[in-house]
Amino acid sequence: MEIVPVKWEDAFGCPEGWQMLDGVGRETSLVQSVGFVAAETETTLTIVPHVGGLNRERGRLLERVY
Repeated sequence: MEIVPVKWEDAFGCPEGWQMLDGVGRETSLVQSVGFVAAETETTLTIVPHVGGLNRERGRLLERVY
């Protein structure tokens, strides 16, 4: 599997709960992630931080880190 760095923009400063539309901020935050390419289409890229079971017939992907 290929390891790739990905730079992307995310919402920034989102308050908790419901907000009035005119009160929502329009700022973004530049984020950088690194991971194994698990799936890719023309418009999406899915990366995962860990791949296990490499010595088995079917590997496993861990998509969340806590």
